[in-house]
Amino acid sequence: MRELTTYLPEFETTPPSLPGFRSAATAAPSGPGRSQSAGTSLELRGDFDQVRPGYALTLRLDLTALARDHGPELRAARARLAAEELALRRRVAEALFAYLSARAAARQASDRLEAARAALEAERARYRVGASTRADLLTSAEAFSQAELELYRANLDLALALLRLSEAARVPPKVVRAALSGD
Repeated sequence: MRELTTYLPEFETTPPSLPGFRSAATAAPSGPGRSQSAGTSLELRGDFDQVRPGYALTLRLDLTALARDHGPELRAARARLAAEELALRRRVAEALFAYLSARAAARQASDRLEAARAALEAERARYRVGASTRADLLTSAEAFSQAELELYRANLDLALALLRLSEAARVPPKVVRAALSGD
């Protein structure tokens, strides 16, 4: 059995003895506490010199160097990042609560519209049999129109709240709508 191995230049290099064999490997420069190596190898085995390629990569990190204090600038950057994250969470929470309030208001407006529609139909039926005056019918029709207008406004407020939530969360409104509906 013969073996041919090539490593990175920062380690021992064995020149290839097979014609046409090339090895290309790169690694980042190593610093204090870190070392890395990469290499390739070919192994010739058996009666017919069968070739079996092999690859190796080794990386050693000094975790104490990574965990040590990197100074006041890093602490300040971490503090700024934490403050920005907190502000973003607050904006998203406020937008979500506004959306949920708008959705509840739209549902209530829809319920009021249905109640006003039923009251108008009842008033029309009483007017047809003579149990109600025309003024009562007009009052009921006006209440129905007001309920319709409230529903339009509530739906507009709901659409605006969805848009504000989308902007706060930095995702498209379609994604927010799907997440809130459970799709």
